[in-house]
Amino acid sequence: RPNLIITLAIPTALVGAQVREATKRGIKVVTVIGASGIPGKPKVAGVSADVTYDYRIPGKLIAAWFAAQSKGKGNALLIAAKGNPSADTGIAGMQTEIARLCPGCKTRLEDAQPPTWYDGTLQKAAKSYVQADPGITHVLPIFDAMTIGVDAGLTELGLKDKISQASFNASLDQMKQLKAGSSSLKVDIGGSNEWFAMSMADTALRVLTGSKPIFNHKIGFRIFDNANTQGIDVTSEKGAVWYGVNFIKKYRTLWLRK
Repeated sequence: RPNLIITLAIPTALVGAQVREATKRGIKVVTVIGASGIPGKPKVAGVSADVTYDYRIPGKLIAAWFAAQSKGKGNALLIAAKGNPSADTGIAGMQTEIARLCPGCKTRLEDAQPPTWYDGTLQKAAKSYVQADPGITHVLPIFDAMTIGVDAGLTELGLKDKISQASFNASLDQMKQLKAGSSSLKVDIGGSNEWFAMSMADTALRVLTGSKPIFNHKIGFRIFDNANTQGIDVTSEKGAVWYGVNFIKKYRTLWLRK
């Protein structure tokens, strides 16, 4: 008999019946990255709030880097994870911004579902896509977990140093590669996990106390590359080091403010 249920990265459409049942029992529900990947008031009855990054922004940042780095003449392979709300939103942001900034660029969109990222399928697919279009200059996977499989495929073709990747998440393994300059990943957009986690906690506390939740926490992003990772420890994410703010301390100060 909890007072609150929080779902993480589960599309709300898949748990609609459970949300309704919880509501009947007087249990509050907060979803996290459960809807469109765009902050705002929840559109599903029974959900008090949906905490999310604005996934359009990293998509746009990746697109802007691609347009600038290719001098408006690039040929990009975009890799989506169709059906994942945040991935769909990120890819849409990427496509819109490429069309706006780089009308002379060429793009191709392919799909890769999570199980294929790790079992060698994406590696083979990346090789196939590049072999089918030798003009590809960039690969832009929406999530950086995809970049390892892509990098392995490019390495097999001897193209790791000729085709560049950019992605989103700033995961530890990818940040280590970025700092070492050991892969085709040249840019990784990071969103602070500490900021995101504290936004989840803030939302939970507001819902539990009957306060109005914040529907857009305006969680920011940072563009990481080989140059600006040289001065930071990439073995563990620390908000104060990676993003310049101690988000845990700041939120606690906010909560305890009289």
